[in-house]
Amino acid sequence: MPDAFYVADGDSFVSTEWTRGPWDARAQHAGPPAALVGRAFERLEPREFQVVRFTTEILKPIPIARLHIDAQPVRTGRRVQYATATVTSDGVEIARASAWRIRTSDEPTPATPVEAPPFAGPMPLVEGEPISPLSRVLSAADSGNGISAELDFRTDLFINTDLTVHLFRMPEGEWVCIDAQTRQDANGIGVAQSVIWDEHRRIGAGAQALLIGSR
Repeated sequence: MPDAFYVADGDSFVSTEWTRGPWDARAQHAGPPAALVGRAFERLEPREFQVVRFTTEILKPIPIARLHIDAQPVRTGRRVQYATATVTSDGVEIARASAWRIRTSDEPTPATPVEAPPFAGPMPLVEGEPISPLSRVLSAADSGNGISAELDFRTDLFINTDLTVHLFRMPEGEWVCIDAQTRQDANGIGVAQSVIWDEHRRIGAGAQALLIGSR
């Protein structure tokens, strides 16, 4: 089995067993597909624009199958771009995403003081291709609900229906820290919120809406 989440094949990606998620043996963990969409956003022109907000809507379980990603700019200005993307498998739309991208500035601005501890390591996204900083963050950010679980994974479900990530800088180095907290109600709804760090400092935040229930 390839030592990567996906193998590129023309304009599509063949999912490997590494993408398998915890809720359904036939479905992917949402982190790798989110990272694949992030990769597509990064390849839009202008390349010097940086993703500052990423949101994905998971419309149905993402199969461990061939995926096609279509990312398009909707509006591009001098400093800001809004883009959308769809994830399809066998012609069926299974997820969609949107991103705001901002042109980075060459003028130095004050940075937030450094604090905090790193956490998760890299796994190749596409076979034979180095993973980008954005894809590294997105593949880790979907783990917030698992890291901060309030319930027993063996008996309960806490499935996220979305993932939103805000970043004010890209990570430096190979390690990403997800510092997450889950809050839930007896009505079967929860929210997981994450603070995201690289090896040196805080770089952003993430959020997931959760469907709570019994297995």
